[in-house]
Amino acid sequence: MDRESQEFYQSGEEVEIGVYRSLSTGQFVRIRQTGGTLPEAEGGRRDTYEWISGNPDWDFEESDLTEPREEVKPMVVAEVSITPLVEGELKPYIDAAVEEIKKSGVKYEVDALGTTLEGDLDTVLEVAKHAHEAVRRKGAERVMTEIRIDEKAGGATINEELEGYR
Repeated sequence: MDRESQEFYQSGEEVEIGVYRSLSTGQFVRIRQTGGTLPEAEGGRRDTYEWISGNPDWDFEESDLTEPREEVKPMVVAEVSITPLVEGELKPYIDAAVEEIKKSGVKYEVDALGTTLEGDLDTVLEVAKHAHEAVRRKGAERVMTEIRIDEKAGGATINEELEGYR
């Protein structure tokens, strides 16, 4: 091991390795390494993973990841409320929208009046569009979709927005 690596492994310092995209799911993960957290025999470092978009339970193989991206799009949090204007039960239509969101891989939370999405702005808008279209495909002749977006410098996450309320 060279001297620079040895100093890093003993330092406890954290460095960002990069942001990678899954070739199979399209989700993004930020990988960091922290020195000094493991015995040298085990590599002397710890990798940490921060999911930028998608499900944190996503089990990935490193061979599935692209090269690091130079620029990461800022994260937004958006509330999407899709209302099918139909007679009768709404649940099958809402289920179609939620299934479309689920397939996208973005982080989301369903609540009583809408669904909160987390991701980069382009992805969130695309997911909302696909969810809206899923309700139309389900048979709703008229659909109203409302979107509220929270975007701030440095990005926004669902967890940050709900900190202290859970």
